[in-house]
Amino acid sequence: MKRKWKSFLIELEDQNWFPGWMRQYQVDFLGGVSKIAGLYRPCSELLQSFHAKKIVDLASGNGQSTQTVLSELDKVVVDYTDKFPPQSRLSITRLDLLNDPLPDADLFTMFNGMHHFCEAEISEVIKRIPIRSHFLFIEPIGPRLGSFIKVSFTTIILPFLLVPFLKPFRWDRLFITYLLPLGPLICFYDGVVSVLKCYSMNELRSLASELSTKERSIKAGRVRSFFTSFNYLST
Repeated sequence: MKRKWKSFLIELEDQNWFPGWMRQYQVDFLGGVSKIAGLYRPCSELLQSFHAKKIVDLASGNGQSTQTVLSELDKVVVDYTDKFPPQSRLSITRLDLLNDPLPDADLFTMFNGMHHFCEAEISEVIKRIPIRSHFLFIEPIGPRLGSFIKVSFTTIILPFLLVPFLKPFRWDRLFITYLLPLGPLICFYDGVVSVLKCYSMNELRSLASELSTKERSIKAGRVRSFFTSFNYLST
């Protein structure tokens, strides 16, 4: 896959030097929007098909994005993890996917996280998942015009409408939204970079083929809904 030029694209929230309070703004806003919209509900049936009892969610942010759909699964224990655990109503465990040992789980999930990793890094993460466990990595955006439009609307317009109502309430969100709109600008920048770095369906199919072994068959697929389509990589 010819993605070398994309290695020059960086998302600010992935950088160690990025201020924690700014990263908190991003995860709170994006998590809140996803929760309000029930973004991942179309993936419920796919999640249920794994019949998992223990799920470890990777790159969770503040967990709001995925809690809506994961909390609806019957009798399932879910652990949320992130490299930069933000303040959250959920318990978020610090986990660096590329360096820390993975905890035990029946199913490892990742929502809107694959584009943060290059092919070699995704391969490394998957190889470190035990053969007895499954994984499901879902992307709600792709390298297409529709995603650019949705991301632009979400990050430029919605902060001015939704920020005062996000919970828990924070005064600093108002300042960097209305007085000095750094919040929407940074969310927009990272959103555009995310779309550019996303994997196409053909790229995911190629990646699945490369990573499949006799012990583990990996597939790429798509879940369609009225508002968007979700590309995924899974066992």
